Amino acid sequence: MRYHERRPAVSSVVGSLFFVLIMIVSMGALVSIFNSFTTYSNTVNNVGNSQVQAENTQLSVSGSSFGAFPPSTTSNFNVATACSTTSTSPTNQDKLFFAADMWWDFFTCNSNFQYSTSFDGVTWQAATTIPNLVTGYTVGPYFDIQVVDSTIYLVIAKLSNARFQLGIGTLASGGTPSAPAGPITWASAPAEVTTTANALGPIQVEADGAGNQWVAVVQGATAIAIYEHDACATASDRGWEPNPCGSAAAPTNYAPTASPNLGALSANANMILFPPPSDLATTGAVLLYETGSATVPSTGTVAVITQTALASTAWNQITLSGITAYSLTASSALFIGSTMYFAGLQNAASGQTTGNLRFWTLTLTSMTAGTNTAEQTIESSTLAWQAALTYSGTTLALFDNPSSSTIQYYTSSTLGSIWNSPATTLVSAETAINGLSPASGAFAVTWANAAPNIRFAALSTFTVANSSPFAVHLVDLYVYNPATNSLAAHYYINSTNDFDYWVGQGSTMVLPIRFIWAATTSYLVTVGTDTGVTTQLTVTSPPVAPVACPGGSFFSQIAPTTICGTPPGGGGGLSPTILSSDVQSTSSSSYTTIFTITLTTNKMNVINVYLVQDTSATTVGIQTRARVTQSTHTGFCN
Repeated sequence: MRYHERRPAVSSVVGSLFFVLIMIVSMGALVSIFNSFTTYSNTVNNVGNSQVQAENTQLSVSGSSFGAFPPSTTSNFNVATACSTTSTSPTNQDKLFFAADMWWDFFTCNSNFQYSTSFDGVTWQAATTIPNLVTGYTVGPYFDIQVVDSTIYLVIAKLSNARFQLGIGTLASGGTPSAPAGPITWASAPAEVTTTANALGPIQVEADGAGNQWVAVVQGATAIAIYEHDACATASDRGWEPNPCGSAAAPTNYAPTASPNLGALSANANMILFPPPSDLATTGAVLLYETGSATVPSTGTVAVITQTALASTAWNQITLSGITAYSLTASSALFIGSTMYFAGLQNAASGQTTGNLRFWTLTLTSMTAGTNTAEQTIESSTLAWQAALTYSGTTLALFDNPSSSTIQYYTSSTLGSIWNSPATTLVSAETAINGLSPASGAFAVTWANAAPNIRFAALSTFTVANSSPFAVHLVDLYVYNPATNSLAAHYYINSTNDFDYWVGQGSTMVLPIRFIWAATTSYLVTVGTDTGVTTQLTVTSPPVAPVACPGGSFFSQIAPTTICGTPPGGGGGLSPTILSSDVQSTSSSSYTTIFTITLTTNKMNVINVYLVQDTSATTVGIQTRARVTQSTHTGFCN
């Protein structure tokens, strides 16, 4: 008997390998199919989520205002002209306000402290000298103004004298849009205050939540003095701490003399003074100051101190971490809540007149402690930057000058953590830009050019309200002019005209927009989200001319021109249609035709019907019904 060892044949081995290979390919195909299905499923889910989000998005454009800026032909940007000398501010702080339903621009012109008002930023009041000022003061940039609602606080430093003046008054609306004339009424006329040392120039004023006025003024070459005016029952020039309200005695300087010593700073000190955040203190002040350098104006070390009591030289120091040298002459700052937002000319070294444009914030957790963010570079070119920082709602706008002829701006809907980029040009071909100063709580700036003239520019704004149960991402904005059948502006995400805003759940946001508009023109504004949801608003630019249709007619078209139409049989408009006889109907199942309106073919027809009823019987209720029939027409009625 022979024994034979069985070995797999070559064909069997190949077959086995082929089977294994098939299994591997099959597993790979299954994995690929599974991955593809997962990707498809995620895509479907994403599309589904987007559709659900779109279906539940509740968005509206709820308001608007029209700005004014070169080269818009509708705007008179010269607030004051033919000035021998002009100035707006020694720091880029507010000299422009919107109060009592008017713009108020404060400046110096022709050796006078002046102001001008406007309802729309288009037509301005002739430059008017601020009334009742104490005479004998050198006219220049050393004045400051704070406006709270319609109350104005004004201070002016007397150079090389131990004096300044303070006035407290009310701003009121006055004149007409074509002839504005806003008056200032003084509750306490400007009066002189004798201090402890000669003023070098820079001066600041603020009113705290208790109504006390705090005044900071640079004295000599190396000191900042602080004086406090009590909130007395009757406004007057008396009542400077530590004296009672009726006393005319001179005030005491309550600047700290140790930790830090504001009486022994470096040369050419400067400062910005704020009221305390209302959620942290009612009485007090926040002082941001620069220790200065031998060069005027130039960068120097900055610091922050706070105070919560009157008649005290014990101020609190707030530690700033990683903040380099800044020139407060070319910087501006503001508070939103308990956070200070700052932008200005920065350099790593003191005594520099050029550098970067940087931004940072300081959040106060109390009046004795706070934390600042790292410096954020907005512009890295080494230039003599001016920064004018302002806000409306939760949107910041930073205006700056990349050259002596150009003003540009950045916006941030995240309060500075992310800025829309690149910058948008606001003004070009200007002859000079001096004293660039922001508006208080509005997207506007004022400055002096080489003429010298006082100039004004403001962005248009649209207010978007989000009633959705989630945040909405705005990525597109169109401004359409029906009169010319063209776009006046188009802003969209990731473009040179960047449009990238998040509106929180149940929130509103004010969107600043630059576009050239024509007077008395209707525009259609469309805002779009990243899910394709749009909302619209029709707005009319100033001056809005009243247009009335004759009796028995109605507006059938508002753009590009206003057209009044008259329906057959009368009716419509704001004038009543008097029937020749009473119309009676005894039928409860059919309607009675009173008149017929013929629609215009190939046009959108909008009909507003107002039904007014009256009866002499007190116990009789009237039921009025109207019906729109859809017979003998082509199209859709809604």
